[in-house]
Amino acid sequence: MARGRILIVEDEELIRVVLAEVLADEGFHVVEAGSGDEAVGLLDGPDGFQAVVTDVHMPGARDGIAVGRHARARDPGVPVVYVTGRLDAMAAAGPLGPGDALLPKPYLPSQVLATLRRLLREPGGR
Repeated sequence: MARGRILIVEDEELIRVVLAEVLADEGFHVVEAGSGDEAVGLLDGPDGFQAVVTDVHMPGARDGIAVGRHARARDPGVPVVYVTGRLDAMAAAGPLGPGDALLPKPYLPSQVLATLRRLLREPGGR
């Protein structure tokens, strides 16, 4: 079953590649960005995304919180999954909305998949 486009924003290449592979194996069309700045450029493109998975801490002018805000400005209904090794960093973002999720690092790709299924209300998403 073909699924929508997912944007993965992660500056650690190995983490990004493994997660992208798992999601692609599940039928998602995965687009990767290695920085918040690159992600914003992709979000501004003509094709939308079904969901965004973003690390919070990244190099460049835009962190994951800024990426999530930009994604929501473009599409208010897009689910955003934030991942971070520092949960205190999310305090700056304010409370998460119903279309948001927070996963602490380290995480398993299966946890990201289950979270996406839940946010996208897919079967098996609890």
